[in-house]
Amino acid sequence: MSEVDLNKESKKFVEAVFTIGDNGGYRIYEWFKLFPKERELVEKEYVYLKAHLARQAYKEAGKDITKEMWNALYLALGKAFETEKGRLECSYEELCKALSYYENASLVQLPVMFGQRSGIGASIYSKQFVKDLPDLISRSRADLWKKFRS
Repeated sequence: MSEVDLNKESKKFVEAVFTIGDNGGYRIYEWFKLFPKERELVEKEYVYLKAHLARQAYKEAGKDITKEMWNALYLALGKAFETEKGRLECSYEELCKALSYYENASLVQLPVMFGQRSGIGASIYSKQFVKDLPDLISRSRADLWKKFRS
């Protein structure tokens, strides 16, 4: 990838990952609309999870991206966290911790791991959503694949 392509790809990556307006983000909002503090934690963790899922989505979309390019994409995402201090208080440091946490996890393991980091299942109220996590993650991964295949 050339410098121009990397800049274009970085923008596409940040827009795909650092958004809550997709199916998963909508579901999380609906689940926790009466519990804003819990929702913020889950939404933030969802962004980190999508950053992890993006790597697999890129591979499935037929794109070959080197480790250096991944670092550039993750740095671009970290810069977006800093410049777009909005409702989500994401950070590059937390992104790195989350990516390390999710590294080498299978698709089957991700719902449990996401639940542990996000707090889904920790309260009596949120336990009802644990069964929906595999579908949420599958759909998020498919949405990312669609965005990256072009």
